[in-house]
Amino acid sequence: MEDSDISKTEKSSSLIPALGLLGLGVGIIALALGVLAMVKVGDTAKSMDEKIEKAAALSLDMKKISDRIDSLAAQVNDIKGASSDKVDILAKQVQSAINEIFSQLNAVKGEIAEDRKAIESIAKRSPSASAPSEAATSQPTQSPDASSESGTSTKTYVIQPGDTFGKLAKKYNVSVDAIIQANPNANPSRLRIGQEIVIP
Repeated sequence: MEDSDISKTEKSSSLIPALGLLGLGVGIIALALGVLAMVKVGDTAKSMDEKIEKAAALSLDMKKISDRIDSLAAQVNDIKGASSDKVDILAKQVQSAINEIFSQLNAVKGEIAEDRKAIESIAKRSPSASAPSEAATSQPTQSPDASSESGTSTKTYVIQPGDTFGKLAKKYNVSVDAIIQANPNANPSRLRIGQEIVIP
């Protein structure tokens, strides 16, 4: 009888550490899953910033194409009395420009649909899984003639590694379109380190 009691006590005392190890294993797995979820949210946020940049670049390209179409239309008016060969060539150029615009519009629609899905998936997640904020690594330099002479509040900023118009728009609380309009010669998808841009 005493042997069976001792055996039960030994079994129960060896069961407690095993349960503790099992609980520790479950905790480590839960921690790893939490870290993976945070990394995934960060990747999604970065992907959305890149898509916003692409949409801004496409918008700029579409404006250039629209200007090209206006130029071609003016050429059509200039050569209405010219030979039919020139008119046919010009009509083909106009059709090509229109096809390019429709292609760009379809690309933008596809990216908007992807962005909407990504936003919905982030909205469904718990607030504790939000992406970590990025630390600012550079400071804008105030151009001496930017605000003192003209009376405006624009700043000159030097592009640093990893900078995008989307990040700068968030950092300085302005829209991406405002930055694009303030920098008509800068291509948002081809920013160079050391390049100076204007922050409106």
